[in-house]
Amino acid sequence: MAEREAAAAPRPLRAKEESLDVGIVVRRSPPAMKWAGEEWRPIAVIPSAPEAEWVEIGREGESIDYHAATLPLTLHRAEVSGYAASLDMAEPSLFVGLAPAEDPAAPMPWEVVFVSASAHDAQDYLDGEDVLVEAVPMPPSILEWIADFVAAHHREERFRKRKRKGLEEEGREAWIGDIRASSRTVFLAPSARRRDPRMDEDEGDR
Repeated sequence: MAEREAAAAPRPLRAKEESLDVGIVVRRSPPAMKWAGEEWRPIAVIPSAPEAEWVEIGREGESIDYHAATLPLTLHRAEVSGYAASLDMAEPSLFVGLAPAEDPAAPMPWEVVFVSASAHDAQDYLDGEDVLVEAVPMPPSILEWIADFVAAHHREERFRKRKRKGLEEEGREAWIGDIRASSRTVFLAPSARRRDPRMDEDEGDR
């Protein structure tokens, strides 16, 4: 009897917004070509990380990994569809953005500008300029946290009769579901944006 009552009990309410501090790991690699600049790329996050600013945490050959910054990873119930899309990726991912440092005296040429669990947010940032957006794997503890949040707040949209689309509009949507349009292709920024922005300034002075 007690087991039946427990099973029937409603889930505890979740706050409409939750946040967790995560450390952003950025890898600095030598240029692939002699004429290119160094490559800077977010590669991981550290759950519940302390504050840090470009602290070296590892080396592999000529590549250096930095705990570049610690930012809040915030979930809001209005964005659960974006989180669900991230969870449904072949490799559930978070999204990290780098932008050229505004301060010429900054210790590094890039700064971390955002971290998000929403695939929709990542696309919005890609529509802008001068932001490198990379997908990084979700650590298991963060994946579980996000999945629980989505399960608590997700509501299926009410059924709506589909309007008939014109032939031109249907053609534009024909690529949806095509294996060639992978999430990796969507979220990778052009490789040129991985260069040290100071290299571009030097070339402009020539």
